[in-house]
Amino acid sequence: MAVVPSEPASDSQPVDGAAAPLDGKSPEPRRGRPAGTFEGGHPLHTGRRYPFRTQMAVAYVVLAMTCARITSTMVISPDPDRAITLGITIVVVAPLASMAVMVLLGLPLRLVPKLRRWWIANGEISVAGIIMGCLAIAAAYVRGHQQEGTAEGRHYSAWIPDYPMLFAGWLVMAFFLTHVWFPPRWRRTSTRG
Repeated sequence: MAVVPSEPASDSQPVDGAAAPLDGKSPEPRRGRPAGTFEGGHPLHTGRRYPFRTQMAVAYVVLAMTCARITSTMVISPDPDRAITLGITIVVVAPLASMAVMVLLGLPLRLVPKLRRWWIANGEISVAGIIMGCLAIAAAYVRGHQQEGTAEGRHYSAWIPDYPMLFAGWLVMAFFLTHVWFPPRWRRTSTRG
């Protein structure tokens, strides 16, 4: 007689010999969290489709690309080597610092269940916020002005954006990117026949 190793019992498997359902799910409903709240029991987990790490990675890439574009238009230093070094440092550090601050400011959206359910149900707000941030950054360049001068013995000419509007757009975009949630009604539902 051969002994077949079995898997250890878990919360979803019956323990006292009862038959397991065919779909592998526990027969009794899950308790301990209201319907519509985050899965996994962790306040920073945004759901099965968009885990927190993925959300932050996408936000970082978008912010870094935006920061690279902004930095490329700024006069950091007339010395090319120094400008490249400072530019790369800004592109790496600014998105990380912005995201850290925005995650802290948005913790109530992730930790308060009632507020979280409302935020998820009204995900259009986060999409609209990202668009508003992008438009504010673009408007900062439209409202900018030409600047010429001499720095470190070299002549430069650059288009200078409206910095208050640029930073406001950056912060709005950073906040909504770190807390973006596409509304459930925008997701395709699968129909099984």
